Amino acid sequence: MFGQYFNIDESVFSIAPNPKYLFLSKQHEEALAHLIYGVTRKGGFVCLTGDIGTGKTTICRCMFEQLPENTDIAFVINPKFSPMELLASICDELHIGYSPFQPSIREYVKKLNTYLVEAHSRGRNTALVIDEAQNLSIEALEHVRALTNLETNEQKLLQIILIGQPELKTLLAKPELEQVNQRITARFHIGPLSLNESNHYINHRLLVAGAKEKIFSAANIKQIYRLSKGVPRRINILCDRVLLVAYTIRKSKISSQIITQSAEEVFGDVPVYSNLFPKALAASIFVVLISALGVFAFQNYMIDSPAIQSSLAVFSENKIALTPDADEVKTFIGDVTEVVKAEVKSAEVSEVNFASTIKAEKLIINQKEINERKANYVTKNIAKSEPIKVNVSAPVKDVVKEVKKSTLENNAPKLVSNEKVLQFTGYGKAYQQLFRLWAVDYSSTEVSPCEHAFNNQLHCYQSKGSIKNIIGLNRPVLLKSKSELYEPSYMVVVSIEGDYAIVSEKGDYQLVAISDIEANWSGEFEMLWRPLRAGVSYIKPGQKGKAVALLDQKLAKLQGRKSLTSHPFVYSEDLVNQVRAFQIANKLPSDGVVGPITQMYFNNKNIDTPYLIK
Repeated sequence: MFGQYFNIDESVFSIAPNPKYLFLSKQHEEALAHLIYGVTRKGGFVCLTGDIGTGKTTICRCMFEQLPENTDIAFVINPKFSPMELLASICDELHIGYSPFQPSIREYVKKLNTYLVEAHSRGRNTALVIDEAQNLSIEALEHVRALTNLETNEQKLLQIILIGQPELKTLLAKPELEQVNQRITARFHIGPLSLNESNHYINHRLLVAGAKEKIFSAANIKQIYRLSKGVPRRINILCDRVLLVAYTIRKSKISSQIITQSAEEVFGDVPVYSNLFPKALAASIFVVLISALGVFAFQNYMIDSPAIQSSLAVFSENKIALTPDADEVKTFIGDVTEVVKAEVKSAEVSEVNFASTIKAEKLIINQKEINERKANYVTKNIAKSEPIKVNVSAPVKDVVKEVKKSTLENNAPKLVSNEKVLQFTGYGKAYQQLFRLWAVDYSSTEVSPCEHAFNNQLHCYQSKGSIKNIIGLNRPVLLKSKSELYEPSYMVVVSIEGDYAIVSEKGDYQLVAISDIEANWSGEFEMLWRPLRAGVSYIKPGQKGKAVALLDQKLAKLQGRKSLTSHPFVYSEDLVNQVRAFQIANKLPSDGVVGPITQMYFNNKNIDTPYLIK
């Protein structure tokens, strides 16, 4: 998809720990050195911690590649095991056989001891690496500690590395694990990348992926850093979606809007309305209240605001002014802060409600414009004589019948039935006509059609197929001509009924036999569509955010059930199954991914959407 568009390897920002994209910041280099030191030193524990997505597992895999050839590794992932299950897992990793008939902990330890002694005699070292070690129970950790008792007179036979999230440090600090804590000989914590490191990280991956020119500007990277908080995994997820969205709208220059909408799509925690109003209001209220506090403290002025009076209740009764001491002032400021928070929250809710009201009004206006433009669009007489009178509120099939009847009765040109007569137009002009059906003005000299669609909360969909495919998607469509003598040319199909279609030819509307369209059409088509949530082209299992909430609401309405999701609105397995059922019922690929086609099927009854067939 975006790989060919940007001329890079599409796995550039995959979250899989691919060694070829390995980027070691200074702290990652130190972490790697600690791990290698722990394995080769042959004694004690090494503890590596870091937040989710900071690169702990990647560093661990890098360590595996740099260890001496005489090192055997037992790598245990996400060890939510009982002590016996943990010991069995270690034996499995080292290919140590044991009795299948309910072996005891003692038997596992004995088998491990025998193996380690034999390995040492052959000049081999053994290391146990436990990833996500914060999930270990206290009892399991005690058994892990006991494994370090396996030793010769010179060295430990087993080196142990614990890798986990910050909760691992809390776990090891418990009094019950004092003996484990004392045996840790090296500790290191990986934090997020700095802005400068994030810049090097992103450009390093792009360079390895084959990028020949700069894709992200300095401003882009600052915004990505702020939204990802410098966490490598979040950077990968966000950059991958940004490139996908940019490809979708055919825009090689990444804008701030693309990044913001991509972050909303993948993280689900980016506000979609401006924060300027609440922040300004908060600042204003805070200044007023602080000023009021000064007057109150030094001039005994009485504040009559009901909100402030409730905060002053602890200092004043019946409006008797008091001179507060330092503690009272501190308490008062705390109470005032709560009032500010409540006022700001109220303001934010009001703003959201206001935005919703405006959006609803826009939908009504858009539908009115769509109807008016459809009337003008469809009811022109082909010979440019008197316009055909058509009932705009009537179904499309009735409109087509009236156009057919009037065309023949008024001696206008006959239905076009010769493929040489059909006229196509340029790409920009065709999209102008297509945008009109969505009540959107467009000038082909300003921006690309797909970028303009994105800016108007629409998306482009481009594919190749048949008339049957187009009817299933049920949107006005732009068809590419077979003939390309000078440059590609296009025709816009406005509506379809039976064997005929109303098409736009250089601003005029003709009734054309579908067989003639097929004779002139290359099979390639483009159309506009409105996503469930602006900027969100795909909703995948595990994704979270407002797009998932809208998906659940839409599907619940179609299926006549209650919504399945609640905040933080995760695309759960239950909802995936409901989506698959919908896809199967509509003969769509049942992968559970809600892409453009599935979303178009969802939205086949929206009032602000023009349709080929009603």
